[in-house]
Amino acid sequence: MIVRVRKSGGGIHVGAKLGRLTVVGSQWHERKYWRCVAVCDCGNRGIFLTHSIGKTTYSCGCLHRELAPMRAAKAVKTKEKNGYIAPAPKRNKVCERCFQLYRGRTDHPGRYCSFKCRHPNGKRTHRCEECGVVFSDSRSFAKFCSVECHNHNQTGPRPELVCMRCDALFFARSDHGRWPSYCSRECFLDDIRTDDWMLNPKDVCLGDGKRKREHRLIIERIIGRELEYCGEPVLHLNGNRRDNRIENMFLFPSYEAMGDAFNNGNMPTESNLLWAIGKQ
Repeated sequence: MIVRVRKSGGGIHVGAKLGRLTVVGSQWHERKYWRCVAVCDCGNRGIFLTHSIGKTTYSCGCLHRELAPMRAAKAVKTKEKNGYIAPAPKRNKVCERCFQLYRGRTDHPGRYCSFKCRHPNGKRTHRCEECGVVFSDSRSFAKFCSVECHNHNQTGPRPELVCMRCDALFFARSDHGRWPSYCSRECFLDDIRTDDWMLNPKDVCLGDGKRKREHRLIIERIIGRELEYCGEPVLHLNGNRRDNRIENMFLFPSYEAMGDAFNNGNMPTESNLLWAIGKQ
């Protein structure tokens, strides 16, 4: 490695005293910086950067050690003036699981040295905010022990219903518009397959590639006119969209009227087309 030595002009001359450091050797260039040898008043000798002596470096480190307690006390006074509360001092404690010494706060009733010792199975202990049961969960923000407690806390008490398929008791949501008749989707599909229902109504071919739903075609023949294409919805009262009996269908004048009836809980229970078969 080629070392360049600064002989004269610029830099710091030998014998210069800056702070507690006295330059005792010539300068040389190494790794992008000029360096020199200086002796501190405390007797320590070392290599320093030329551009930092007298600006950011005033000693070998003894000056910083002497001023450190005074600066710390000044910092504490400043924090107390701004409303800062200093943490409680720490002392040696013994972990109740691994029996190792660790530094713990004197004002905290800690008994374990780490999260692994406190929760050996990786789960935290929580208390349910709804029923008060103690449960374990790996999530730190868990509040409820089960879905039932969460739903009861969010939506209030839920009614207890009986499944039409398996006669099992189940709970429904209190904000549900229409109470469900089945406890699960499996019971619902089993009941549909047993009664030979279909989720989609039948289509009737009218020729020329045109098709129309069977229940709409029946109502058009009864009232003597065609139903609006994007209006006048038909509701099947028993939920079976292939049961196209007149007493099972209700004709709404518009989708807005159907939506208002559903939101207000005024869903019809009797057909408004009974006059067509002479029953009204």
